[in-house]
Amino acid sequence: MTDPSHEKGIDSLSGFFGSLLARSRSLREDMVHETERLRVRIQELESDVAAADLLLAKDWDDIKSERDRLRLEVLKLAAENRDFAQRYVELEDRSTSLANLYAATFQLHSTLDPKAVVQCIAEIAINLIGAAEFIVYLADEVKGDFVVAAREGDLPPRVERIGAPTLPIEKTAMEQGRTTFAA
Repeated sequence: MTDPSHEKGIDSLSGFFGSLLARSRSLREDMVHETERLRVRIQELESDVAAADLLLAKDWDDIKSERDRLRLEVLKLAAENRDFAQRYVELEDRSTSLANLYAATFQLHSTLDPKAVVQCIAEIAINLIGAAEFIVYLADEVKGDFVVAAREGDLPPRVERIGAPTLPIEKTAMEQGRTTFAA
């Protein structure tokens, strides 16, 4: 015979193990369900990361192409700026030359005194033209020769008068009474 308290203990122990088994099955099913849910979530996150990588790569390419376009635009603008600066300097030089020319012509036409006119011509040759050496001759129609009116530098001849015209340019100056230039 079996002891009723022993059977009751076995039944109690059997109920406890059954309860543990049922809980274990429930936990196992919860674990399987949770694992499946996490696997799906991991796939979603991997898909999101891949989409973000594609988006970032596209944005990066767009940013690089925009940067390259802007770099070319900056180089183009810098070249344009240099061109405008060079043009400005040229215009400034021309403006200065025109102002100097105006001042020289005003000064030249401000007097009728022959010595003052010759002095103005010499100043124009030095300051406006930038001549370092020159000689200005005036025709002496009475004597038929040329006299040195102004001189700059160490040009020969060192004589104050040049005899009768022999060169074609000298003859033209004497015969026509016109201003003549020779280099």
